[in-house]
Amino acid sequence: MTMFDELPPFELAFPGPLRDQLVAAVLSGAKTATTGLLREYELAGDPLPEVGERSAVIDSAGLPVAVIEVTEVRVVPLGEIDEAFARAEGEGHETVAAWRADHESFWHGPQMRQALGDPHFTVSDGTPVVACRFMVVECGRVPVENGELYYEAAGSGPALVLLHGGMLDMSMWDEQFTRLARAGRRVIRYDARGHGRSSVSDGDWSDHDDLYALLDHLRVVRATLVGHSSGARIAVDTAIAHPGVVAALVLLAPGLSGSEITDPYIQKQLQEQATCFGAPDGAERFVEHYLRMWVDGPYREPAAVDPVLRERIGATAAATVTLNVTTPTMGRAVEAGAMERLHEIQVPTVALVGELDSGDVAGNLAEIVSAVPGARAVVVPGAGHLVHLEGRASFEQSLDAFLLAHPWV
Repeated sequence: MTMFDELPPFELAFPGPLRDQLVAAVLSGAKTATTGLLREYELAGDPLPEVGERSAVIDSAGLPVAVIEVTEVRVVPLGEIDEAFARAEGEGHETVAAWRADHESFWHGPQMRQALGDPHFTVSDGTPVVACRFMVVECGRVPVENGELYYEAAGSGPALVLLHGGMLDMSMWDEQFTRLARAGRRVIRYDARGHGRSSVSDGDWSDHDDLYALLDHLRVVRATLVGHSSGARIAVDTAIAHPGVVAALVLLAPGLSGSEITDPYIQKQLQEQATCFGAPDGAERFVEHYLRMWVDGPYREPAAVDPVLRERIGATAAATVTLNVTTPTMGRAVEAGAMERLHEIQVPTVALVGELDSGDVAGNLAEIVSAVPGARAVVVPGAGHLVHLEGRASFEQSLDAFLLAHPWV
């Protein structure tokens, strides 16, 4: 199975020279918008595209050549298409009039009139059209020592890598991936070993070396690393082991290699979680203990947490358990021992924690601010360990301000 198999097709025009031209414009990044007749959707009985929906771009040979993600959908009268949108279609039109003339030629052509079942079909200013904006999402797999990583990348500009927390996967960044790509960043996210679509390891591995290999594969010289929990742990280790590739650090609910778990609540949950192995309901109880530690946290009962968020995180964690039970990880993770080496970090750093998170995470924050020159701390009220999801507005404000203050990263 390839990355395209599960995606619906995205077909521009009809097979032939025009489709070839449009597909080439998509692949080059020139085309980031398209306009279709609402009538086409109605006749086919197809639903309108939705923001966040992905499709496989199909060439004239019927082969998938790229993945796109919808970023905007509007149903408007044809007469409301403006010059900015016409230019975004990437077909070389400098004016709406030129864009309109070419589109009318296509819509009034014999193939389209036959497809619509109307030999006299004609558009007017009031004809409803579906105006979509989209971005190309690069998807792939990168070989690393004793395994492979699945990644996605989109946008252009300074590189920014999103690193997910333990037991989760890249989908935890769904709210940020498109937003940051549209804001002038080349955004990269990936599944760490034993998570999501990446493989488990069949020998010893190093997460920071994995990230270094991914950046090398993508020809990224330097990147800002935005990591949550164990993703922050990997980001910090990378800044220590491979300082040349790290431009800045944004650390959320940070873990630190070499740190110890001292919070009595977390210790108790881990002890109970250890009894789940081999039990008939072990997987389910294992995930519940995970949720108690890293979604509810020490200061809340499950009922006090957004049930949609809890269900979302629980489903992702359960998938991670299934992956690792089906194909057990071999070897051990080799880390950088960051707790004793934080002073080596010499890049702009900001760390965020939720006020309802574990005391160990708050302790890691204090260590970072104390040891990393110029590091800044942000405490997000009302949020737990999932600070970027529960405190999304505060996180986005802090991240955007940090990036604005360091435009070179």
